[in-house]
Amino acid sequence: MGFTRDELMSYVDATVPDLIGDDADGSRLRLLFVGINPGLWTAATQTHFAHPGNRFYPALFAAGIIEREIDRGVGMTTQDQAYFVGRGLGISNIAHRATAKASSLTADELRAGGEQLR
Repeated sequence: MGFTRDELMSYVDATVPDLIGDDADGSRLRLLFVGINPGLWTAATQTHFAHPGNRFYPALFAAGIIEREIDRGVGMTTQDQAYFVGRGLGISNIAHRATAKASSLTADELRAGGEQLR
């Protein structure tokens, strides 16, 4: 899977929902990963830390935090998401607006996002 620059740029300002389980489904959050904000590949695939070169999921696999690989280039399947939250893992961002660079975020966005996380 790949995207052209124009395709990726169409995801500027898109949002990606948090990936956090619900105690009602038996998935108690034990470890929350927090990014700065979604990148454009993340917005396009609706998968946090998505990009073929991102080392996030391979590092989780190598550390034994997850026991199967997740293809970050194409995005998480529904089964991948259920597996991830079922392990007590979650992902959020300080700011929820997708950008090509985190430097595109305003100080106000970062402060507000920090308060929301708190």
